[in-house]
Amino acid sequence: FPTLAAAGLLFGACQVRQTGSSNTEHMKIIEYYTGPCFGNCPVYTLSVFNDGTARYDGRQLASRQGIYTKTLDESTLSRIQQAFRSANLWQYPDTIPSRVPDYAQVRFSFTDNGKTKTVSGKEDLPTALVNLQGQMRILANADDWELLEKPSFGLPNYVIPDEIIVQLQAEADAQQWVMGYQRQYASLKAQLSRSMNIWLFRFDPYLTEPEHMLQILEKDPQVETAEFNKELGERR
Repeated sequence: FPTLAAAGLLFGACQVRQTGSSNTEHMKIIEYYTGPCFGNCPVYTLSVFNDGTARYDGRQLASRQGIYTKTLDESTLSRIQQAFRSANLWQYPDTIPSRVPDYAQVRFSFTDNGKTKTVSGKEDLPTALVNLQGQMRILANADDWELLEKPSFGLPNYVIPDEIIVQLQAEADAQQWVMGYQRQYASLKAQLSRSMNIWLFRFDPYLTEPEHMLQILEKDPQVETAEFNKELGERR
């Protein structure tokens, strides 16, 4: 029995070591974040893992919203890692002073040889960080991202959270009307009925919560009706 017990402990220890080893195979080594500003700045976080997995989390005003993923080839992963090594984040303070509060904050984080360094700043970034920012933007704006999770904002999956079908008053000028919603980064995506003045209204749900946006439109005196757009199979 003692022998069996010892063997069991040894097997358990091996299991723990194997689990720990597998966890290190998928570790975040790079993170780039760009935040909101007074103007129309896209907000997103770009993460790169040591196995070549990249993850994009798009928020307000981002060209794609939701969580996306892709796999980097070895040369691209190596190039990005080398760019961060060359930038040498460790030579900078954690926060680079800023004199302009309305600028978007950017944040770089890099893990190398078990050590992590994070640097954040706004305007007047050192040249090395400006170059690094350019490379991360190229990666973020690539076309081959795959949608992993679309934002739901607490709504049912069949609801399209950034689109609302609105019927305006017959005499309302739709193009003039939508100008009143510039703060929501709104636009008219399509006219659904010319005779009934029905439009597909699109907005940024990270700037205004979808349900709150619907309430605003329902109270608008120029709006007859408003309802969320839905996936085709769920429309009534």
